[in-house]
Amino acid sequence: MSAISQWLNGNRDFATGVKLYTENGGSLFYRRIFANAGPTDFNKNKLLAELEKMSASLPNQVSEKKQQPVKVSPSLQPTPDKKADNRKYLDLLKKKGNLYTQLNILIVEKRHLPAGTKLKQCAFDIITTHQQLTECWAMLDYFQEHQSFPAEKAKPEVDDKTRRQQLHVSISRAKTRLKNPNCRDRSKTELLLKTLEAERDELKAKPITE
Repeated sequence: MSAISQWLNGNRDFATGVKLYTENGGSLFYRRIFANAGPTDFNKNKLLAELEKMSASLPNQVSEKKQQPVKVSPSLQPTPDKKADNRKYLDLLKKKGNLYTQLNILIVEKRHLPAGTKLKQCAFDIITTHQQLTECWAMLDYFQEHQSFPAEKAKPEVDDKTRRQQLHVSISRAKTRLKNPNCRDRSKTELLLKTLEAERDELKAKPITE
């Protein structure tokens, strides 16, 4: 954590701070936002707050240096879709409530489990649920600051040859799952397999372009 303390007491270069958070921070959402949106007001203030939390064990080494506000370039602003964002916000609130309920159940269950595989699995589920809650809170925090969520990056187009290879792998995996007599969601896997095979057959009729 000494590197974080040095950053807090130094010039607080944004790129270096992002690197420190990527190596030590717990929220995948913040990692994506810091890396993709750049040094916006929100990102700089949030990065500072998160790294200060992580350096809380060394309070005497953190200076009182304040971060200067920076104007946000319009190109870095998210493109809001109000209705979709509001639905996503409500879904996140519901998910957060469900996760807290699940976490409480797991904590109670853990107290009554004997040492062994079930106890280890329960502890793992508690950690996973905590991580999911961290992500929920990060996204809710972002929405409350911006009144919108960050725009999703468009996925790069995949050429036909690459898509054929992807389909081959996906079809093989689906068939392998179906060979297992204990396959979960068998009907969904069968439907997925039919969809993938249909797309494969459609691509077969097209010439391969290099």
